[in-house]
Amino acid sequence: MWFVLATETQSGIAEAVARIESDTGLPIPPSQKREFFVEMKLEARGLMDELDRA
Repeated sequence: MWFVLATETQSGIAEAVARIESDTGLPIPPSQKREFFVEMKLEARGLMDELDRA
């Protein structure tokens, strides 16, 4: 199984893993830390155009 954990601090990752292992009784194998930056830009049209005309 593969999943992603995102926390505000590095220690939050270890805390989350420990809680998941405790709650499920299943070990989570260590994995290589990888950080990704995902940028998403959305263009808002329609409503913003109407607000500008008001």
